[in-house]
Amino acid sequence: MKDLMMRYGVTLPKRKTYRQKVTFINDISQQLMDLGITVELQQKKLSVFSKITNVFIGDLSKAKTIVIAGYDTPEKWSLLHYHYYPFNHLKNNHQENKHILLNTVASLILAVYIVLLVVYFNQLTTAAQICGIAGAVVALVIIYGGMVGFANPVNFNANSASVVLAAQLAMDLKDNDDVAFVLVDKFTTSYQGVKQLMEWFDETSLKDKQFIVLDALAKGDKLACAHQKGCGDSARKLCSINPDLKMIDHQYSKERSENTVLYFSENMMVLVSGSIKDKEFVVEHTRSKQDNQVDMPRLEALKDMLVTYLS
Repeated sequence: MKDLMMRYGVTLPKRKTYRQKVTFINDISQQLMDLGITVELQQKKLSVFSKITNVFIGDLSKAKTIVIAGYDTPEKWSLLHYHYYPFNHLKNNHQENKHILLNTVASLILAVYIVLLVVYFNQLTTAAQICGIAGAVVALVIIYGGMVGFANPVNFNANSASVVLAAQLAMDLKDNDDVAFVLVDKFTTSYQGVKQLMEWFDETSLKDKQFIVLDALAKGDKLACAHQKGCGDSARKLCSINPDLKMIDHQYSKERSENTVLYFSENMMVLVSGSIKDKEFVVEHTRSKQDNQVDMPRLEALKDMLVTYLS
């Protein structure tokens, strides 16, 4: 498992652009197929410049339990601190809007600088022209970053640890047809990949499946298993396997679930690590260079717990 963490946490840590995602998908698909594990892609074009690609591992039609992990990684945060709220998507959206506004304002200011430089260029001294050109190059890079976004360089919590855990589980349980895995796209800023996955099932088969979402699991003071009422017994069973992990068993009402990924199914559990601040479960240091730590012994313990539960 450490080798997988090194590969997808260090060697291939960025999965934001189309090319980065293709490189990752080809790499992990080959590793799994070499072990005789079936891999298929579910793709949907959203626009000329945007496409969702989910990776199906195993036979989803036969499986009773589907383990989900987001594989895409976020862009670097331009503000001082970003807090990821696994169970409050509105707060995440609010932060994202502030990020977009800041980038837009900065880009407009820099665009005005470039226009003024062009207008008054011939009136400047040679030294001022050289400095102005250098400043314009920097401004264009910043504007480009504001429009497209620079991929965050390290992403252990979002979402390399979850990818590694899902891949290791798929390898350990490759002969168990009751379990399948899906690496979903566009998980870091929305639930579009999960939504696309749910559209694959018809209404009857959807009710017969149980889903386990592996969210930020690299580092955090507390571990939580969140679910709706329909998964209460399953959550208690899972949490009881390894009491040393001290996993919090938290049930959300149907109304509260509407602001979380639990909205997609009453038969869903979300596993996540983080801290509790102001009565909110929060994951810190994602979308920054500080997302570079992983508690490997705990991740291994989580893997063993899930193998026991899914076997």
